[in-house]
Amino acid sequence: MSKILLPQWNRSFVADENKTLLENLQDQAIPVGSSCGGVGICGKCVLKIENCKQPMTSEEQEYFAVNHQPSPQHRLSCQITACKDDLTVQAPYW
Repeated sequence: MSKILLPQWNRSFVADENKTLLENLQDQAIPVGSSCGGVGICGKCVLKIENCKQPMTSEEQEYFAVNHQPSPQHRLSCQITACKDDLTVQAPYW
């Protein structure tokens, strides 16, 4: 069971392991962009995620091959499933 830490919101919550990070954040009424419905092609859900040891999905690799990845910590939240570790999540628009 992992916790999602949101320093910009001064809150945290326990993640539902059956959902993606995007879905977990949306369930908590945290605004995250997504126009592709979570299939990993629009890039609107890119967030800075610390402590995620999950390897990139093929969708993330394809997206970031075309679109510059600002840092290794920037990931598509629609492609991150529940990690065993607590995740610290930030967005430039929060």
